[in-house]
Amino acid sequence: MLQALRNNTKTILWIVVIAFIGFIILVWGADLRFGSQQPNAIGSVNGKDIPYQTYQRRLTANLQNVRARDREPTFEEERRIADQTWQQIVDEMLVYQEAEKNKIPLSDDEVVFWVRSNPPDELRQDPAFVDSTTGQINMVAYQQALRTMPEQFRWYEEATRIQLPMTKLERTVLSAAKVSDGDVDTFVRDRYENMQASYLWVNPTAFPAGSTAVSEEEARAYYAAHPDEFKAGERARLVVARLPKQPSVEDENSELEEVRGFASTIAAGDATLGMLAESFSEDAFATQGGDRGRFMKKMEVEPELAPTVFSLPLGQVSEPIRLGQRVLLVQVTADSVVDGEPARRFSTIERRIAPGGETLSALRTRAREIADQARQSGLAAAARAAEIKADTTALFEPNSFSPLLAGAPEALTRAFESAAGTVGAPIETENDFVLFQVIEKLPAGTMPFDEVKARAERGVIAERQRAEARKKAERMFATYRATGSLEATAQAESLTVRDSKKFARKGFIADVGSDPELVGAAFALPVGRTSGLIETEKGFFIVHADSLFPSPPQDLERQRQTARQILERERQNGVLQAWLTDLRSRATIEDRRSKFF
Repeated sequence: MLQALRNNTKTILWIVVIAFIGFIILVWGADLRFGSQQPNAIGSVNGKDIPYQTYQRRLTANLQNVRARDREPTFEEERRIADQTWQQIVDEMLVYQEAEKNKIPLSDDEVVFWVRSNPPDELRQDPAFVDSTTGQINMVAYQQALRTMPEQFRWYEEATRIQLPMTKLERTVLSAAKVSDGDVDTFVRDRYENMQASYLWVNPTAFPAGSTAVSEEEARAYYAAHPDEFKAGERARLVVARLPKQPSVEDENSELEEVRGFASTIAAGDATLGMLAESFSEDAFATQGGDRGRFMKKMEVEPELAPTVFSLPLGQVSEPIRLGQRVLLVQVTADSVVDGEPARRFSTIERRIAPGGETLSALRTRAREIADQARQSGLAAAARAAEIKADTTALFEPNSFSPLLAGAPEALTRAFESAAGTVGAPIETENDFVLFQVIEKLPAGTMPFDEVKARAERGVIAERQRAEARKKAERMFATYRATGSLEATAQAESLTVRDSKKFARKGFIADVGSDPELVGAAFALPVGRTSGLIETEKGFFIVHADSLFPSPPQDLERQRQTARQILERERQNGVLQAWLTDLRSRATIEDRRSKFF
C-alpha cells in the first residue's frame, strides 16, 4: 500500500493508503497527533501544525521514487511533486480530523485482528518475512514474530488504531458510489457495440467565403444575435519580466577547472574517458561512456566541434572545448572511411555551465529586490532599472495559457487571487525567475465588440458558408428521394459516398471525426435503413446503416466485468474527490512553504 501511495497520487489512493502513519512512526518518529505547536511548522490544517520535517521527509521519499526509475526529476516535476506532497498531507490530516470528530468506534479485537491478518508493507522488503519461492509474505513467520517480539510491532498497533477509523470512514463515504446493472449495460453498449455506415456529407467549410467583405453592420448584427459566443469568464492581464539564471564568471571558471581535472585524471592513467563520462557527463551519450555510437563524417559533426575531432591524434584527449554554455572533452577512438570520405568515431564528456549555489542565492535575492521595487514603481519601471525585459500578456481566463508565463503556471492562479496592481512573489523556474504584476482584472461577462470584432466577422462568414451548404444539402436530399440511391445522388450532386469504417457510440466517424449528433442518428437507424437529412455542427448528412456489430457473446461477461471495475473506480474516485473538496472548503488551511524555500 505504501508503495502505491508513493507511485500514485490520485485522490482515491490518498485515502485508501492511510498506512502512511505507520511509515511516519517507523521512519520519522513524528508526532501522530499533529498539532503540537511547532516553531518550524510549514503550514496548518484547522489550527493543527504540519512540521517542516514531516513535509520534507515525505517530499524526499516521493522524489526518491522518481530517482529509483534511473532518472533525475525535472525542475517542473519537482515543483509538481512538491505540490502533490503538500496536498497529500493536508488531505490525510483532514480525514484524520474528520474521523476524530465523528468518533468512529474501534474495539481492541478489531485492532488485534487487523494486525494479525495484515502485515505492514515494510516487511515485504525483509527477506526474513518473505517466502523465497512465492515472493509473498510468510504469514507463519510474521505471526511467530508477533508472539515472540510484540514490542517490535507496537508502532504498527498504534498506527492501526489511527488507520482503522479512517478506513471505516472512507468505506462509509464510498458506500454512496453505486453502480447498477443498467450502468454496466450502457457502458458496454457505448464502447463495445460498433456500427458501419455509408454517408453523404455537405461540409460548409468547403464553400468559399464569398467575394463581399464583411461590413461592420453585419458583424455587429452577428454579435448582437449570438451573445453566448462572446461571453468570457473573469480575465486578467499581467506585466511579466524574467530574470535569467545566468552563471557567474566563478561558475564558468569552476566548470572549466573541473573539466581540466577530468583531462588530467585521464592523462595520468587513473581513469578512462568512458569511465568518467558514465559518471559525470551531462549529454545523451553518458550511458554509452560518451561514445557517439558510429563513425561520423566531418559534415555530420557539429561545426564548432569538427575541427578538433578531425585534427586530434587517435587516442589523445583534447583540451577543454567551450561551446556556448557547454564544455567538452573529446577523444577519437577509431578511424575509417564512409562513402569515400574520412570518418572518425569519438567519445565526449560534456558539462553544462550552470549557476552554482552562491549565484542562485544572489539571483533569488535580486529577484526579491526587483519585486520590492516593483511594488513602489510598477514592474515595467523596475524591470527597466534592472535591465531585464518586461512584456504584457493578452487578457486570459483561469486555466488558460499565456506564452509569457511558460513554465510558471502558478502565476495564472495567483493572478485571479490578487487585486489589480498586485506584484507577486518571484516564481523560480528551471531557467529563470518570473516576476509579474496584475495590471488589469475584468469581471465575467460579454466581451466588448471591438475586442471580438474579428471573431464576429468570422461568424458572418461561417453563416454565409452554411447558407450555401444548406441549399446544396436540400438539393442533395431531393435527389436522394427521387433516386433512392446514395450512389446516384453522389454522382448527380458531385459528392462522394463515404465509408464510416467501424465506429462506437463514443467513437469517431472516418473523415468527420467526433460528432455525437451524427453518431446518435446513425445508431438510431435499423440496419439497411437510410436517414433523412441530418444537420449537425459539422454540416449536413444522409446516412445509411450498413452493419451493426454487437459484442461477441464470448466477450460479453469479460467486458461487463471490466465495465463494472472502471465505473466503480470512477464513481469512488468522484465521491472521494467531492468529499475531500467539501472538507477543504470548510477547513482553515495555511500554506507557509514559501517561507522555507
